[in-house]
Amino acid sequence: MPSGDLRVVLDSSVLVSAFLTRQGAVAQLLRPPIADRYRLCLSDFIMAETADVLLAKTRLRARYRYADETVRDYIAWLLTRAEMVGKLPDVAAVLRDPKDDPILATAVAAQANYLVTGDRAHLLPLGTYANIRIVSPRDFIHAVDTDAGPQERPPVRNTRWAIDQRCTSEGPS
Repeated sequence: MPSGDLRVVLDSSVLVSAFLTRQGAVAQLLRPPIADRYRLCLSDFIMAETADVLLAKTRLRARYRYADETVRDYIAWLLTRAEMVGKLPDVAAVLRDPKDDPILATAVAAQANYLVTGDRAHLLPLGTYANIRIVSPRDFIHAVDTDAGPQERPPVRNTRWAIDQRCTSEGPS
């Protein structure tokens, strides 16, 4: 279970990237030691958007070749790790793409310290919203690593997400 009071929302772009690739900053977010340093907060909106992208995007499916069951297992695994926030407040902050407002609303409802996103066009340019820092995965890892000292990097394998016994306790491996 995560330690500390750091509350973090990962948006669907980050969750999709973590599912599709096991290398780089995004996959590290769901594995120890990074995942042990914060409380993951999600909403039904983010979970539904993540599942929808993974199940409905034919180009992703053709490139990464994964089964519906693997997506369902990933979503179920996330649900065991995340604190789900309830009713989302009305937020109208992303004028160029109002579809992103529920993501900000999730962070507000969660009383998050950080919203971690890969959305360079709409969310990252905001920088902050309601005292919530909006950062890239790499910037978030740098922020939580500042006080944690050096960390051992897990080996990088070029394979897609696999649900196995290690995944149940450690996230994507």
